[in-house]
Amino acid sequence: MVLFVTGEAFYIQNGKRSEVKKNIVLKKQDQVETIRGKVDLQIGSSSVIRISPYTKIQISELSSSAKENKSTIDLVSGKVFAKVDKRSKKENCVITSASYTAGVRGTQFVSGEDSEQIRASSPDHEDSNMPNGSFVKEGEVGGSTDSNNTTSVHSDEEIVMSPTG
Repeated sequence: MVLFVTGEAFYIQNGKRSEVKKNIVLKKQDQVETIRGKVDLQIGSSSVIRISPYTKIQISELSSSAKENKSTIDLVSGKVFAKVDKRSKKENCVITSASYTAGVRGTQFVSGEDSEQIRASSPDHEDSNMPNGSFVKEGEVGGSTDSNNTTSVHSDEEIVMSPTG
């Protein structure tokens, strides 16, 4: 569900492109694109992501059961900030991109994924100087690349991805 929106942002649901508005319920396979805007999404009972300006995401999994709340967000380009409540053991939040996958539980972190072409074509904004990778403010993020290299990133640590992965 959309908790907050400011500026220019759109979503695609069932092939139809519409402006993002507060309280819209997004589903599996929906896409969100921010232009000069930000969007806060609640993606689990205690998980929220903020989609930065000039970002594209797709919701590839969104499910809830008595055992767990599972969400997978595909970061196509741009940056997302995630906060997953560490008190809830039911939350299973994964952020994927072309370069890596970040599995999250009980943390605050940001992930970025932009090609040089996208960086050059997007106007500067408060998040535009962040390099590709994950930056953990609180908790721990488990990361893996397409070549199956895995690592854990802890509080106040970062992992920066090179253009070659």
